[in-house]
Amino acid sequence: MATCHISSKSRAIFAGIFSLIQALIWCAIAILGILLYTCKISVTESSGLTYLFYLVYFYIGGECGAVEIELQEDATTTRILWPTNGTAAALKTYMWIIVYLMLSLVWAISSLLFLIVTVAETRGAEGVKLRVPWLVTTAVFLILDVAGTIVYSVDISFTEDLQQLLEFVGLHHIDDTLGAYNSSSIFGSITMGPSIIATLIFSRLIIIWVLNLTLLIHIAHDVRQTEKKKALEPRQPREPYKEYLKKLSTVGPIPDVKWEPYQRKRSEVPIVKPLSKPSPPNERKRKQSDYGQYLYYARHLPQARLYDIQSETPPTAKSEITDPFAASMVDPHIPTVDYVVSESLKKEIPPGSDVIKENLQMSKNPSRGGDDLNLLY
Repeated sequence: MATCHISSKSRAIFAGIFSLIQALIWCAIAILGILLYTCKISVTESSGLTYLFYLVYFYIGGECGAVEIELQEDATTTRILWPTNGTAAALKTYMWIIVYLMLSLVWAISSLLFLIVTVAETRGAEGVKLRVPWLVTTAVFLILDVAGTIVYSVDISFTEDLQQLLEFVGLHHIDDTLGAYNSSSIFGSITMGPSIIATLIFSRLIIIWVLNLTLLIHIAHDVRQTEKKKALEPRQPREPYKEYLKKLSTVGPIPDVKWEPYQRKRSEVPIVKPLSKPSPPNERKRKQSDYGQYLYYARHLPQARLYDIQSETPPTAKSEITDPFAASMVDPHIPTVDYVVSESLKKEIPPGSDVIKENLQMSKNPSRGGDDLNLLY
């Protein structure tokens, strides 16, 4: 079909607009039918086929006044009073109109909602919930159209000639007098006209009904395929550090070490001074501190102040560091991460060592970056 060659979004937009137009047209037809049924609008005999349709399916007498029809046969004319207590066909049509009016209002609202969801490309469970009203209402209309078409197509077989038509509207008491009459100034020779018109209206000329069915099938298939693809897609793990790396790419240097905001491997860092206060359990504060922590250490790479622990006699002062690489890492102008020698190493260092004093002094000096260690937790 032609709708298969366009995108699913374009097809959905067309379906929403097309169904909205149909709903508005049916609302207008239903309101007009109610006005005719309640005699708010009058139809004259000069209207031709419209007047014939009105008499069969909308005329109930009462405030509408009495209607007489003429039966002719050669030069003889007989006038018959049309039933004024309402016919079964008129009552049936009125009930159908009320049902179609309410459903058309629902269809119009669901079509507008369907268009908004389609244009906004709403997906997931929320998108399905917002599309379901249109799918259900369209399916109900398709079923009602078939039922209405069957009901009014049956009426065609009861209105094949003038005598059957008069019996159809309830004029049974004049059956014996109808044999000699074969025409009427109102109905002419097409007595099946009202039933044919009603059948075409409820069948939506068949073409529109088939198009509605096609659109419903394609839209339902598109919604199902979209949700099926989404369900099959693996859920991506949360990796907030990747977002921070993108932001930091224009701010400062990015360390080569993978940053794990909620898991820190102690084996990758030297021994750190223990915290005087435990880390806050508040999840929001922890998440807010992640980016600040990473931003600080991206701008200020840590400078190690460690001696060679493999040497038999550890140096007692910074001036005794003979390793050129270790010496080059000591820069007094760059804030450093303060590390304290572990208790096992303290035993190997003579009391009063400058290294221990220096590290302990650094850990207590806020200007040397000691307080920045709280960002780690």
